[in-house]
Amino acid sequence: MTSTAISSLIALSVIGLIDAAYISWHSLRKKPLVCPINKHDCNAVVQSSYGKFFGIKNEFLGIFYYLFVIIFAMIFFFNNIVWIKYLLIISSLLALAASAYLFYVQKYILKNYCFYCIISAIINLLLFLNILAV
Repeated sequence: MTSTAISSLIALSVIGLIDAAYISWHSLRKKPLVCPINKHDCNAVVQSSYGKFFGIKNEFLGIFYYLFVIIFAMIFFFNNIVWIKYLLIISSLLALAASAYLFYVQKYILKNYCFYCIISAIINLLLFLNILAV
């Protein structure tokens, strides 16, 4: 991976980290999220039964994932260990699959959207495409 590709991965992951941390901060403080998309309720989506995976809130999984990508992208950049690229590909594919499923849930089951969740899904798509391209 080039330094530009690593920079892109890190930049996207930092944005994703901020997004997930914002949701987490509101969740921990029990403050409602302000959804910039009119007629939709981010809180209804985040607090639904789909807002957790094995009892862990999705936003905490997001924080872990984005930190994971940042750390392993930097390790790969400095050490060029081939298996790390495959680890990043697999993890980004899993994150993309989770995002696609959660988008499906928003659209067809909850019939409600969360702006911050959609941002996360877009970031996960861009991370996956970026990792595949290098």
